[in-house]
Amino acid sequence: MTFKEENDKLYLDILDRYFFEFWRGKKTSDYKRPLELNLSPYCSLKCKYCYINKFRSKLFPPNAKNALLLKNTEILLRWLIKNNFNVGEIEIFSGDSFTASQIDELYGMVFDYAKIYNIDVVVPINPAFVLEDEKVKTYLKWREIFLKNDLKMHFSLSMDGKYADIARPFTNENVTYTDDFYKRVAELAPLFEFGFHPMIAPENIHVWKENIKWYVDFVQKALEINEERALNSIYLLEVRNPNWTKKRLLYLASFTFYLTKFTFAIYNHNPDLYMNDFIKKEKGVNYYSSVISTVGRGFTCSIQEFITVRVADLAIVPCHRTAWPGFESANLEVKDNQIVNIKPINPWIHLAVLSGRNDNAPFCSHCPINSLCTGFCLGTNLEYNKQPFIPVPNVCRMEFTKYKSIAKSFKMLGIWDVYESFMKKDDCYYNNKKLQQMKYLLEGNNDL
Repeated sequence: MTFKEENDKLYLDILDRYFFEFWRGKKTSDYKRPLELNLSPYCSLKCKYCYINKFRSKLFPPNAKNALLLKNTEILLRWLIKNNFNVGEIEIFSGDSFTASQIDELYGMVFDYAKIYNIDVVVPINPAFVLEDEKVKTYLKWREIFLKNDLKMHFSLSMDGKYADIARPFTNENVTYTDDFYKRVAELAPLFEFGFHPMIAPENIHVWKENIKWYVDFVQKALEINEERALNSIYLLEVRNPNWTKKRLLYLASFTFYLTKFTFAIYNHNPDLYMNDFIKKEKGVNYYSSVISTVGRGFTCSIQEFITVRVADLAIVPCHRTAWPGFESANLEVKDNQIVNIKPINPWIHLAVLSGRNDNAPFCSHCPINSLCTGFCLGTNLEYNKQPFIPVPNVCRMEFTKYKSIAKSFKMLGIWDVYESFMKKDDCYYNNKKLQQMKYLLEGNNDL
């Protein structure tokens, strides 16, 4: 057996033990092993911070046409059924280039598979579809079909908000965000039961104080819920791109202080309620969660849970943002419209990802906030360092600014003592480490 043959055999064995045995029901875990269908790179928006907008030609083959995507999706789903693979959850990751009739065809295939194995379907989606009545009807139709069959179809709405959407212009320059646009989103929100997923980006950080007030008010009115529930319907995520300048980091620090003050007021300035309900129970709109909790995976994103298939060429890639030439892990080989083999291409990248840890990476291993940090994005690292495991310094500065501002806002607003007591209750390694690192951030001049 050649060295390459041994490597290929090792990778196929890892795929089987890490993913396929879970899909066969032979293994269980606290973490699922979902399938991500990485579909179309084309979108109605041209977001300023979007990596696909910048690197589309690198991440997708030129033949990523809708007809091929639908055909390959059918081939992939048939292969799953043939092997009796229950993936547990499918995430449909795509731009919105599909027509209403193509969405109908796509969801029909996914539904037929979901019905066999009782799986969930997650759809990250931007709100531009609300301008097209046919698409709205199609999405609602399939959501209703899933619900009637006791299946979950969850739509995660990627909308930054009235003030922050300045970073998300439409591809069609004749279309703009208006009050009527947001009114339409609000009308549809209870029908879709959206999860709201705005991005805090370098390009919009200067408006986020005003934007967070608008967002909570918008969700509260759209879903007819109280302010606390509206707040916790929002999942904030900072963009880990390298253009966090010093000025933008000052805006981030100011926003973080404001966010703590704003959310603390919603919890009646009660530190115990704030710590136990908002941060522990509700995960602190995802912005504060890592000051008390630890993700059991090596990386904080879902790259170690999902198996991602780039549908255009049926390539297995580490994730949608690391699907660069040479970083494809394997190809699902097709003959006579059937998958007949898995051919490893660069298995080592996937093996390194599946076994890696943020806090063991170069630079991160001795970082003074490595137990607090959200962690680097492997795709960002690859884009700017040509190496997925080397962090981008400006992203590190952004995370440092965020957590230092959280620590200082806790101290200034009278939350710190309760936070410290909370962390000392459970005398474990990670709690002690997080507390010590938060204390470090409170001390003197320790900027990166």
